[in-house]
Amino acid sequence: MYQMDHALREHLHKCDYPLKKHLSQATGHEQEVTVLLQRKPDLDAAVSGAVNQFLADCGATIIKELPIIDAVVVRLPLGVLGQVASHHHVHRLHLDRTMHTLLDAAAPTIGTTQEWENGLTGKGVTIAIIDTGIYPHPDLVTPHNRIIGFYDVIQGKSDPYDDNGHGTHVAGCAAGAGTSSGGKYRGPAWEASLVGVKVLDANGQGAVSDIIDGIQWCLQQKEKLGIRILSLSLGGPASESYRNDPLCQALEKAWQAGLAVFVAAGNEGPGTGTIGSPAIDPVLISVGATDDRNTAGNEDDAVASFSSRGPTIDGLVKPDIVAPGVNIISLRAPGSTLDLAYPQRRVDDQYFSLSGTSMATPICAGAAALLFQAKPAATPDEVKAAILAGAKDLFHAPNSAGKGYVDLPGAVKALGKESAQPPAPPSPTRTAVAYSPDIAELLWQELAAAQQSIDLEVPVLTDLNTVTAVANAAQRGIKVRLLLDASAAENLETIRYLEAKGVAVQAFNSGSGQSGLLHTAIAIFDRTRVLLGSGAWTYEDFYVAREHALLTDDSQVTAPVISLWEDDWRLAEQTSRSLFHAVRS
Repeated sequence: MYQMDHALREHLHKCDYPLKKHLSQATGHEQEVTVLLQRKPDLDAAVSGAVNQFLADCGATIIKELPIIDAVVVRLPLGVLGQVASHHHVHRLHLDRTMHTLLDAAAPTIGTTQEWENGLTGKGVTIAIIDTGIYPHPDLVTPHNRIIGFYDVIQGKSDPYDDNGHGTHVAGCAAGAGTSSGGKYRGPAWEASLVGVKVLDANGQGAVSDIIDGIQWCLQQKEKLGIRILSLSLGGPASESYRNDPLCQALEKAWQAGLAVFVAAGNEGPGTGTIGSPAIDPVLISVGATDDRNTAGNEDDAVASFSSRGPTIDGLVKPDIVAPGVNIISLRAPGSTLDLAYPQRRVDDQYFSLSGTSMATPICAGAAALLFQAKPAATPDEVKAAILAGAKDLFHAPNSAGKGYVDLPGAVKALGKESAQPPAPPSPTRTAVAYSPDIAELLWQELAAAQQSIDLEVPVLTDLNTVTAVANAAQRGIKVRLLLDASAAENLETIRYLEAKGVAVQAFNSGSGQSGLLHTAIAIFDRTRVLLGSGAWTYEDFYVAREHALLTDDSQVTAPVISLWEDDWRLAEQTSRSLFHAVRS
């Protein structure tokens, strides 16, 4: 029988939801688990080495390093998890959960013909297909081989292969040349180069850590291979905010490095709130699927019933865009798992029919290759803005179809305008609710993300990690103001410490019989985001009591809260001056 020890209970807030769920179903202390252990950022090599030695001393086995997210993948007995979690350089522990292909067990409809006639074929642009591999299909290797790189996380092979068949089909959706069909079954970017990154096995499943390994490899090879686009037709249920999701974090790093990232929305529709990970991330381009009803026009298209709908777990509108995803004919990988399991889906000898947001995603990625060919200096943000601006809003349902149906001529036109480098569209309103112990993590992230100002009002602030995060914000130049109950003895040390670090502190309770001005916690970040909490910021409230907090950037909420906070700050200043004059007189 497995029972959490005291150390793990105290540091359970460092474990993500899937890991907590795994612990609730554990059977014994000797049972082993594989986790992604994120160290605190910016540790030097010596400290990181010391952490690795500590892990080894605990009996953990380090499987691989993932520096892209400051993490190591470790396998360890559950009995030492509390000891590991309690280490002060360990930031977060994620279960190394399984992701899968997004099948539900094309090209002419998005306007590619016109752009092909204008000479846009994806030539000179490389798309990385992060999937089950790529079979060297005639449509990809003749008259010349366009598979210019291959990385196999699963078996370590060097020559391209695909034992599942999904990745080959996806590659054809993006960049198949139609060689075996006289050009009939051709992807949008039929002259683009391809890189196969095998992160899923023959059954179409793979660990998050292996997917991140593949992303990391693409970053290392992007200049050498000319990679501009990552296409990921894979995912899993979203169990936590994109901010905490390690796969989302890795893909955001890729985006920041100049790679446009397309991810499948998922096949859990038609219910709302079914967008999977990593498609929940607002930075990435999340793609839903339509049913084109086998017609070249899109007037009769509908959002596919299986295509996942928003909002996301963070309350964001998704997907961003939709593309054909039903009965898409693309490349067949002979002898693969899918080929043997569904022989009825074979089309002629070289092709195969599949459905899913898995198919819609590479169609969009292929369209993006044409945009990069049209404007080689374009950034991922510019390409995303052009795709969204050029879309046909046929469905008028943002949480089902985003901005609408991808339209390549419209996107090319948007990219070519002087305003085609438009600022990205305003981020959708975000509202998130957290409960203990996740409140602390949400608060720390916002404290670290603030760029200009932080205004706080809280009855009691004694949690050491939070006090440190507030001090760190002040020391990096952020204007931090804090209203704190000075009549509470436990706050006095906090006040002395934070004032020494440059935080402006006012007492909203003078200690002379006046009552405090509030019983909840308020945090305002950059005057745009507000966190409202039901308890104080103490160890008890964060990790033991059942408290709740709400974070939002909805101006209907933030505006009155900011006004209230400013009133409290002015009142505290007046009270402080009155007391000062009373003492002087």
